Order: sequence, then structure tokens, then C-alpha cells
Amino acid sequence: MSAHGSSNVTMFTLPEDQRLRGYENYASWVITMELYGKPKGLLKYWENKIVVPPVPKDDSDGADAGTNPLPFPIMTSAESTTPTPLHSETPLRLEYELHESVALSSILINVVDIAGAGLNHKGKSYEA
Repeated sequence: MSAHGSSNVTMFTLPEDQRLRGYENYASWVITMELYGKPKGLLKYWENKIVVPPVPKDDSDGADAGTNPLPFPIMTSAESTTPTPLHSETPLRLEYELHESVALSSILINVVDIAGAGLNHKGKSYEA
């Protein structure tokens, strides 16, 4: 397996009987989530131990600010594009966005009643 496993971050779904139903199974659910999430590199996201990379600057250096026709910032040549290892605490911006999305989705999909649990489906995984 490659040391650069960023593309291997995938969401997981627990069996129905192991999903969070409330206080009665919270303790066992947390342990099960950690067992599934840690090897996938998600635990550090859930514990807010990841350094959030800055939003890339527009390549125009301010000369043509606001004229980028693309729906995403253009990366400057100074920014690294080398993938980071799966468990890196300093991922690239795109890696961070992907991993954070997977981390939050892995929590939400393993809760029986998201609204009843008071979880913010648009927040960060460590807030859930």
C-alpha cells in the first residue's frame, strides 16, 4: 500500500443494530466508531487535531482580483500538490475538504435520528 493513501479515505456504515440510537448505546457506539474510523484517518478529524489549510490564493496576485472564471481558486505554483499521508495532521486543502466531508458523513450515516440527536449536518465533524 502506498504511503500516500489520501484517496483511500472512504465513508463507512455500521450495521443497523450498532448505529447510535441514543443514550442507551452511546458508549458502545463511540468505541465502535473509533475502531472503524481510526484506520481510515478520521479520528483526528473527529478530535479536531487537523490543521486546516488556508484557502488558496487567486493566481492573479491581486492584479485581476475577481476575474477568475472558474468556480474554484487557481492554485499558485508555491502551493504543494504532493499528496500527504493518510494520517497527516497537515493535509492539502483539497485533501482536507474531502476527508472532513467523509468524517462528517461517517458520523451522520451511523446515527438513527440525526435531527433528534441535534446534529448539524452542515457543520464540521468535530462539532457533531
